[in-house]
Amino acid sequence: MQLVEDHQQVGFIEYTDAEYSSRVVHSEGYIMIHCLWVSAVGKGYGTQLLQKCIDDAKQRGKKGVAVLTNDQTSWTPSKALFLQHQFQLVATAPFDFELLVYPFSEDVELPYFPENWHER
Repeated sequence: MQLVEDHQQVGFIEYTDAEYSSRVVHSEGYIMIHCLWVSAVGKGYGTQLLQKCIDDAKQRGKKGVAVLTNDQTSWTPSKALFLQHQFQLVATAPFDFELLVYPFSEDVELPYFPENWHER
């Protein structure tokens, strides 16, 4: 999903049903965000894109929205925006990966990482 202002792309968010995600996370019934990019910080672009994703997930009857973050990589989103919007850190994994989740109710199962990291 793109965000356009004055005929220019100022941001985009990429997400999919978690069952089809390339992320190594058990998160059936959730939307998994893969990428979120904005051209400028502080203009509300990230908030707009994230809200569209959340609204889409609710309309589609999902359990919530999940995202894999890692401040040490360039290919995962930064966690700051998600923490500002009530996503909760639910798990960590080797190599500084963090799983953040925005569940739509308190009684849904939360996504989780596999536990066999060393075998992988």
